[in-house]
Amino acid sequence: MAYIALGFLLWRYHGDLISATTALGLHREPDSRHKISIRSEIRRRIFASVFSIDKTLASFTGRPPFLSHRYSSCSMLLDINDDVWLMDEKERAKVISKLTPQGWNADGQVTTVTYLRINMYLALIRDEILEISLGSWNECLPNCI
Repeated sequence: MAYIALGFLLWRYHGDLISATTALGLHREPDSRHKISIRSEIRRRIFASVFSIDKTLASFTGRPPFLSHRYSSCSMLLDINDDVWLMDEKERAKVISKLTPQGWNADGQVTTVTYLRINMYLALIRDEILEISLGSWNECLPNCI
């Protein structure tokens, strides 16, 4: 019985996390989409973490995910180490200019942000798989036959 209560409590905390994330608007990119700042990167990192957790829980439980890529406009976070945000603007701009057009660092340096970016890409793929696997087949059947 304690296992059921713990599972419900975990699912409730996850629901609260998703509610807070969407209430804060972390799933939406502000109008200054192309402006790179520590604020925008922190928003992207938090959203990437929550989105990844949501897909992991949905995969393990078989329940539909709470977040969908279809209702999110948050850009992919940049592969920039945390130390860069403590640099002055000229040095930071120099590091940012070295990123690939997709936002990866070109130095080959692997940081915690690199892993978070990879998790976000995997979560986006997992979200599409969950959409297909947990979706209603009744809508698909007339078109598939």
